[in-house]
Amino acid sequence: MLRHLRALGRSPAFSAVAVVSLALGIGANSALFSLVDAVLLRPLPYPRPEQLVTLRGNHSVPDVKDMREMAAALAAGGAYASWMFDLAGGTEPQRGSGALVTGEVLATLAVRPVLGRLLTPEDDLEGAAPAAVISERLWRERFGGRADAVGGTVVLSGKTAVVVGVLPASFRLPLADSDVLVPFEAYYPEAAKARGAHFTLPVFRLRDAVSLEAAQAQVDAAGRRMAELHPEEDQRSFLLMPLGERLAGPMRAPLLLLFGAVVLVLLVACANFANLLLARGLARQRELAVRAALGASRWRLVREQLAESLLLSLAGGICALLLASWVLPGVLALAPDVIPAQPQPTLDARAIAFSAAVALLTGAAFGLLPAMLASRLDLHSALKASSAGVGPRARLRQVLVGAELLLSVLLLVGSGLLLRSLWSLQSAPLGFDPQGVVATRLSLPVPRYPNAADSTAFFTRALDAVQALPGVREASLISEAPLSGSWLGHDIIIEGAPEVPVGQEPGADVRTVSGGYFAQLGIPLLRGRTFTRDDTVASTPVIAVNESFVRMLLAGSEPLGRRVQWARGRGAQIQWMTIVGVVGDERHASIERPPDPAIYVPFTQNLMPWKRWSVLLVRPRGAYTPGLGQQIRAAVWSADPLLPVEMPAPLARNLETSTATRRFGLTLLVLFAGVALLLAAVGVYGVVSYQVGRRARELGVRMALGASPGRVLGLVLGDVARIAAPAALLGLAVALALSRLLRAMLYGVAPSDPLTYLAAGAILCGLAGVAALGPARRAMRIDPAVALREE
Repeated sequence: MLRHLRALGRSPAFSAVAVVSLALGIGANSALFSLVDAVLLRPLPYPRPEQLVTLRGNHSVPDVKDMREMAAALAAGGAYASWMFDLAGGTEPQRGSGALVTGEVLATLAVRPVLGRLLTPEDDLEGAAPAAVISERLWRERFGGRADAVGGTVVLSGKTAVVVGVLPASFRLPLADSDVLVPFEAYYPEAAKARGAHFTLPVFRLRDAVSLEAAQAQVDAAGRRMAELHPEEDQRSFLLMPLGERLAGPMRAPLLLLFGAVVLVLLVACANFANLLLARGLARQRELAVRAALGASRWRLVREQLAESLLLSLAGGICALLLASWVLPGVLALAPDVIPAQPQPTLDARAIAFSAAVALLTGAAFGLLPAMLASRLDLHSALKASSAGVGPRARLRQVLVGAELLLSVLLLVGSGLLLRSLWSLQSAPLGFDPQGVVATRLSLPVPRYPNAADSTAFFTRALDAVQALPGVREASLISEAPLSGSWLGHDIIIEGAPEVPVGQEPGADVRTVSGGYFAQLGIPLLRGRTFTRDDTVASTPVIAVNESFVRMLLAGSEPLGRRVQWARGRGAQIQWMTIVGVVGDERHASIERPPDPAIYVPFTQNLMPWKRWSVLLVRPRGAYTPGLGQQIRAAVWSADPLLPVEMPAPLARNLETSTATRRFGLTLLVLFAGVALLLAAVGVYGVVSYQVGRRARELGVRMALGASPGRVLGLVLGDVARIAAPAALLGLAVALALSRLLRAMLYGVAPSDPLTYLAAGAILCGLAGVAALGPARRAMRIDPAVALREE
């Protein structure tokens, strides 16, 4: 061992480059493995996680309860939804993260409280006393970690709940950070009974020995029965899926793509490593020949070189872990809201074992062939220090560099396509202007706002108070801000439209707004009018619709004067709403998704008592400042001093959030492509340097016979072109064949986009040329007399 370390120490430049190459390749793989392992591979942090399943999409509380009772394959089940509560007890009103849950959710997840008990189905019955289970963090902050916290009370949104249990510090609801969990029936009784309120995430546990397929058959049968019992609401599909698959969500495809990309980086690093070992073997030809002449067997020579290779790979692996420990927090910081892992990815024992395995495999697999070739000696030529007989090894080095360039092209093309997609996405017309607008969400507690009239009165007072601020140019309200991830849909009946079966009525997004919303965000009024203060509950109900509504639901016919009503409760006294305006489309759900039909209802005509929230939008007269934010909060508190109001945040942040997953994947892919190009450049430099050294006599003769430095430069760069051009062409062809794998991640650009491919080829060839310039310039300065004399 010490002998091998001393041998490597005598070649510090070689050892350093080899270790750094492996550290870059293995370190990137270790960091990405930690992400992939946490999000896709590691079992969920609940007992028997393989039994946990959910339904695709969101569902209502009554639907989830019926499904649990009708499908015998489901041993337990419930639903929950993230919710914000007003927390009393601070110096000013505060918001706290929480969740509304059905009584069986915590038991389904098999969590054990550290104190007290869990919520039960009895806690979720109408008339039951409000109960709450709190997180370990809230227990320590609010109750000082005392055991008598159980039985104490917390005031949530104006309603007092008894603390019945404390959850362990490691527990977290899937996709929800919650400090307090309360039953639906106690804090949102309307949603607990509304079969059409599809906003909860279901969680079920399969019975022992029941497969997902068998459970799906029972769920399908239950779905058909529910459609018969509730035709107005349950004409929908119920698709079971593993809970872990649901949690991975949109990150699955990007993570798999990135892991594939980082494997390519590792292969580039390995090819570079093998190239370096070949170069070292060629440099040691005389030494190895002497040892062979003194009786060393070929296996002994191979073993010696393989031992050095393994030492280098282990050193690279150790450096890779240090690099990954530094890189991983930066990777997570790139997109903190798009990594759904719980707990957050860390460089744990699994990642360390993965790195060690990759390092050992790299050292053995990519060190063996160079060792075998270096030990295949022509003693006569080697002892004469001749270059004869090294042609096959030189050609192998060229092949390895070509492979590095080919793999780099794949990463360049992928990066280019995703970059152009992001550019197209950010250039797509939004239909509204978020720049300069700040937003804060207002949610009203049930006890103080039991009906729609109370909510409307508050929003009117708050909007007037904010609009009166000298620093505010415009203010408006909307129930669901664009690109916020929130939306609310209703099935509707259009006057004069053909009859459709109950439960199959057309749907539209419904947003409750104030009249100034459209002008404030630059949404054009195409026909008719928007809303005024005269549109009250005492006047004729009116609505505005978007272009997509007219095109898709009215077949382009005259919209003004047409009437619409909600489909639910068809036999009851439901008011017709008259279309008085048509506005431009806005990208609301997603930038990538075409606008859906939308209905805008004036908040002054809201008759839905459960709709107690709105987003306050403010456009300042000048630049937004924290001081103005405090004035906005104070204006809202003038309408209700007990209501928590968070500092307004830029509405444009919704735009950033909507592209966060794309930007996360693109940033990492560009970094990986950069690392691969750097390694490929090192490989090109090494090969060209070696070739210039071998051809020193030839180049000296050419210059002695009158060849100009430019001619010598052309010869050297021609050698590079013979490596880079085929690698680039083959890489582009392979990239074109694999580009279909990216199709689902592209927007506004074809997988075969010629500009991207031309740019990737040009960047690669340009990089190879730049890497060869150093050796080429040395070749141009060769002294013919010295070259001939040394030979």
